[in-house]
Amino acid sequence: MKNLILFFLPLLFIACTKEVNQVQDAEASKATVRQAIAESGVRNLVRNKEGKTWQDVDAFYRQLPARFSDPEQLDFLKGYTIAILERSYHLSESTDAEALKAVEYYTKELLRLSYPHPDVMAHFLTRLKGHWSRRKIAKTARKALEKSENMAAASEGGNAAMQRHQSSLEQLKALANK
Repeated sequence: MKNLILFFLPLLFIACTKEVNQVQDAEASKATVRQAIAESGVRNLVRNKEGKTWQDVDAFYRQLPARFSDPEQLDFLKGYTIAILERSYHLSESTDAEALKAVEYYTKELLRLSYPHPDVMAHFLTRLKGHWSRRKIAKTARKALEKSENMAAASEGGNAAMQRHQSSLEQLKALANK
C-alpha cells in the first residue's frame, strides 16, 4: 500500500501542477488580449461610429500587423475587427464592387484566424453567392465549421459558445452541403 501511495503521489502532484499551469496560462492569455484591446483603440470603432464607414474599419484592420507583433494579440484583434466590420458596419449588406472585394478578402482572413466567427462567416459567404462558385462556398463553410468546432472543443466554455452561435452554425452547415 505504501509503495502504491508513493507511486501515485508524484503523479497526483504533476497532474495538479499541470492544471494550475493551464489556469495561469489562460489568465495570462486573457490579460494579453485585454491589453491589446486597450492599446489598439478598437473599441472606438464601435463607440464612436458617427461619420465612420466600413472603409475606416478596413484601414484600421490593415495597420494592425504593424502595431502588434504578438501573434495571440494580433489574431484576436483581427477577428474582433472583422466582427465589427460586419456586426456594426454591415459590410456584407454593402452593394458596391469595393465592398464585395472586401467581403472576399475578409472571408479569407477569417479562415486564417484561430476562430472564424461563424455568424460573420455565414453573412460573408451568403454575400459571395453568385461571385464565388457553390463548390468554393461549400469548401469554405466546411473549413469554418471545422475550425469553430475544434475551437469549441479545445476551449473552456466552448459548448456555450456553440449554443450561442447555433443558428449561424446551421447556416454554415447549409452552405457547406450545397
